[in-house]
Amino acid sequence: MEAVGADHRAKRLSADPFLFLPSVTAVVVLISGYRPFSAFPRGYGHIPAYYLLSQQARAKVRAVASFIEETTGQEALAPARLPHRAAAILAGAGQRGYHQLLVTPGLGSYSHISLILTDAFDAEAPDPGPALCTGCGACARACPTKALAGDGTWDYRRCLRHQYQINAFPEDSRGKMTSLLGCEACQNACPLNRAFVSPVPASADVVSAFELGAILKRDPAQKKRIGTLVGNNLLRANRLTNQALILTANQGLAEHRRAVQALTKDEDPVTAELAAWALERLG
Repeated sequence: MEAVGADHRAKRLSADPFLFLPSVTAVVVLISGYRPFSAFPRGYGHIPAYYLLSQQARAKVRAVASFIEETTGQEALAPARLPHRAAAILAGAGQRGYHQLLVTPGLGSYSHISLILTDAFDAEAPDPGPALCTGCGACARACPTKALAGDGTWDYRRCLRHQYQINAFPEDSRGKMTSLLGCEACQNACPLNRAFVSPVPASADVVSAFELGAILKRDPAQKKRIGTLVGNNLLRANRLTNQALILTANQGLAEHRRAVQALTKDEDPVTAELAAWALERLG
């Protein structure tokens, strides 16, 4: 999912692996697959399963890097600022789909990319593999904000994932938001994804962590649970509270009017404005 909403981070990325490890001889590409979550019940904020996998993958890639170092005596590190999708494509792990995500055999776009730079061995010549994305345009037709043009190009600023990432929510996008943290509409519409992977229900523990009322009330225990599941970076700058306000309005959860009303006086102007918008929608 790196591609979706990632363009605003371009200035912080570097395509030169030698900046991170001058002695690098190979880039190890690790692809982890996952199954998307089916719909959550009313009153809960659906989240893409990707974010749980991403949190778990960080620990696993560090373990693999440590294993390489311990068994070879050479260096291995996991760079956060190297463009992961581009490296995976160059390594032959898959191709860029029209939805801008990496598409891999057997997984479609439901995957997470991790990279390890090492000087423990030499890189092998990549096998580009078969072409997968046919350019059918299903992703573009499903995109709620028309961020995808249908010809392989896109306007990342219209992508809901990008808007979540920068914590800015244009009013014409708010009513189209149905999940926390991400969107997945383009992925859900992709014929390759439907052929390779079917949704599964999230566990009760995961669903209960994203109860919208508790998020709006900023319950400390709830925040800790969510941070454990998806990482604390996604919780900064009131991001989750802001998204919960939008979903509360879109789900018509009038039982949370009092919590929404309290947030209209929040010191963060983005949160206060979203709360006022949600309150008006709730009637």
